[in-house]
Amino acid sequence: MGREILTVVETVSNEKGVSREAIFEALEQALVAATKKRFYEGTHAEEAQLRVEIDRKTGDYRTFRQWTVVADEDHEMPACQDAISDVDPAKW
Repeated sequence: MGREILTVVETVSNEKGVSREAIFEALEQALVAATKKRFYEGTHAEEAQLRVEIDRKTGDYRTFRQWTVVADEDHEMPACQDAISDVDPAKW
């Protein structure tokens, strides 16, 4: 899909006189919205902290989700970075 994204960006930029960066940013936002709709619809999609990065040279993109880590005892308060780094994932 990378080449297609680059083609769309170039075509719209040339035809509409919009900067390539503005088009890339709009596409990234659209991909975030589409991901939320597809994977998180009905499950608090607004709470999913997603980010999409499109490689400006290849057109390839990656989607990231940020998770909030909380202590078992306190589901309201996020854990501090020091406490997180001490966690051994092998013990999960």
